Amino acid sequence: MPYNLNNLLKIANALKGAGLTGNALALALAQAAHESANFNDPKIITHNNASGITWSNRASQKNATKGNPLPEAPKYNYAKFATLTDWAKDYLRIVKKSLLSSNTPGEFAAKLKDQKYYTAPLALYAKALQNQLKAVQNQISKIKPTTIPIVPILVIAAIGLFFLTK
Repeated sequence: MPYNLNNLLKIANALKGAGLTGNALALALAQAAHESANFNDPKIITHNNASGITWSNRASQKNATKGNPLPEAPKYNYAKFATLTDWAKDYLRIVKKSLLSSNTPGEFAAKLKDQKYYTAPLALYAKALQNQLKAVQNQISKIKPTTIPIVPILVIAAIGLFFLTK
């Protein structure tokens, strides 16, 4: 499935806003891509939840409400966050130690497995994260920053037209 670049950028910005940079940011994006079907999961929009975090009804899970039931375990529900930044903060609350002490997708997968973050076989999850890391880096390399600041130009043009028509 192709990447949803709009969601990738939103999630990258939320993770950056929560304090991630460098290798940790890349690994978190790889894991979010894996959990969200290349950033296409509707829960990114409907629940501001990019990694399938479940609702815990604890004070430590800030700005989250009870979302839709998990299809594979209906007695549990997804967390529905107020914003993607709230999701990013909760995501880091859950995985921060594992993420920050990992240098490779394999290390990160092993530490997540130790936390019982997922139930798939370790080798499969590690391989998926490795593949996603390459894909995320490839997608990000394709994004070209806008070199012309279009909004200020449009504002200046509108002001000029206003005065020219007076």
